[in-house]
Amino acid sequence: KASRSSRGSGGVRAAAADSSLAAASADPAGGDADAGGSLRTPRSASFHEAAKGLDGASPAVPDAMVAEYERVKRELEQMREMKAKYEELRSNHEKLKVENEEVRKIVGDMYVSVDEDKEITDKYKATYKEIVDSLAPGGGPPKTGELMPKLYDLMVRMNDEDIRKEYMVQMEIILNDDPSVSERVKGIAEGMSIKLGEMMDTPRHQRIAKLAKEEEDRKQAQRQQQQNQADAAKSKEREAAQRKRNGQAYDALEPAIRQGLGVKPLSLFGDERQLAQRVQNRLQLRMVAMRAP
Repeated sequence: KASRSSRGSGGVRAAAADSSLAAASADPAGGDADAGGSLRTPRSASFHEAAKGLDGASPAVPDAMVAEYERVKRELEQMREMKAKYEELRSNHEKLKVENEEVRKIVGDMYVSVDEDKEITDKYKATYKEIVDSLAPGGGPPKTGELMPKLYDLMVRMNDEDIRKEYMVQMEIILNDDPSVSERVKGIAEGMSIKLGEMMDTPRHQRIAKLAKEEEDRKQAQRQQQQNQADAAKSKEREAAQRKRNGQAYDALEPAIRQGLGVKPLSLFGDERQLAQRVQNRLQLRMVAMRAP
């Protein structure tokens, strides 16, 4: 009887399982049954929904939370892409910096980047304006002597196109009969037009190389002048020391030489006799005892 009861209860459980599978197969939202009779989760179901369908214990995830998760996921992906692009740009920037430094090592000051070119032009315009403003009535003391060397240095470093443009500007100032332009400004324009005309026929790298050579020659001349001044100071010190020693020697020997004048050496003995003999024989020693009238 127990055996038959066990077999009977097992059959009831099997029938209940078959009924559950059939119901799941018939329900479109519940999932699809494969050929083996196992339950498959729908493609549109989330992980938590699939878990709920399997064990009936996991809670369902709200749609708002799923949407927030997807949004954060998209933003993280965008941030990863932006970071990758930033790293690529930074790497390229570092490579360009290294390349620029290598070029600068090869050509030295002859290399001028686009940013440096604009900076040179802006500095030139600002310096020129400061000079012209100082020449205007009430502009204070003229700054031509102070700023013109700086302006010429900037002119040398300007690109060829800006040199030609500035040459036309200065020539227009000279040829224009504008009464608002003072004669001093026109005089500066004449000098600048001469310089700019010379620069127009010379490429910038040659102008910069010439300027660098002139600067080096100037520094070398300054170093040589300083060395000459130092040598002259040392020479004066040596001459002063020698005069001092000569004075000391004169003060020590002059009385003895004077005693030997007009004295017969035979009347003396030892060193005195020898000194008197030398004074009589050497005119240079007798001159020591002479005094200016």
